[in-house]
Amino acid sequence: MLKSVHLTDYRCFRDVELRLGPLTAIVGPNASGKTALLRAMTAAALWRGEDVWQRKSTMSAEIAWRTDTAAFGAKWNAQGTHLLNMPLEGGQYLHFDLDSMRAAQPVAEKTRLSSDGGNLTSLFATLSRRVQERLANDLCKLVPVLADVTLRPTKENKQRLVFQDRWNADVWYEPSEVSDGTILTLGLLALQYQEASVTLVAIEEPERGLHPYLLGELVTILRKLATGEVGRKPMQVVLATQSAELLEFLEPDEVRFLNRRSEDGAVVIEEVPSDTEEWREAYAAHQESLGNAWLSGSLGGIPTG
Repeated sequence: MLKSVHLTDYRCFRDVELRLGPLTAIVGPNASGKTALLRAMTAAALWRGEDVWQRKSTMSAEIAWRTDTAAFGAKWNAQGTHLLNMPLEGGQYLHFDLDSMRAAQPVAEKTRLSSDGGNLTSLFATLSRRVQERLANDLCKLVPVLADVTLRPTKENKQRLVFQDRWNADVWYEPSEVSDGTILTLGLLALQYQEASVTLVAIEEPERGLHPYLLGELVTILRKLATGEVGRKPMQVVLATQSAELLEFLEPDEVRFLNRRSEDGAVVIEEVPSDTEEWREAYAAHQESLGNAWLSGSLGGIPTG
């Protein structure tokens, strides 16, 4: 498991360390470095010269990863020259694109989702029949207006997902006819059936399009992924979110808040001081609502002037 990521002069980070658990949520306003962090921990950073702090020609950027058993690192200068390049393997960065996820796909074997989820149909088709049934059942429990999910060919010799109506077995909906939340939920459920080499998945705003009821189910699914209760083996999960509603289903020690320093714009990473009496009193004052405590501004991670 990835224990920490240390960033030095990388993009908007001067010198910070992000501690990680099995499930970690990163919270911050726009332009606070959430995407940069997700890319850094999955080795999806591009190692470009312009990713050095303020693009200063005399500086170099460095990312250091530490797992339970080893340490890795990447370092490069403003000219893009690698000084050290031992990237961490096994990470997967996801920023789902709904149009891509709905699209029909050529017949092809795919064992993991692409970064935008656009090969969801191909991944589903690659699964065994029993696993497809299990995945369909999982989806229909969460989206009870559906009874099944299967594949059908298109006129262009591609394949697409179709969704059966719960009350009329003769009615099948095209991907464009089901909700955004349905497509996103299927993509998130499919993570557990990817190839075993994925050990960490970093997801941008997985709550988009989901009904508030499904947020708790989403966190439950991701926790089970992280602990190995579902899937082939434990898969560490890191989220980037701006949803106060999603925070309600997370534990305080699972959340990290990003803030920019007013003096130089560098990002700092803060954790909930849950072991202090001051925090316990503040938490109680907010009815033990992590979302309310965040929105109050007392935890950081919100836009400031």
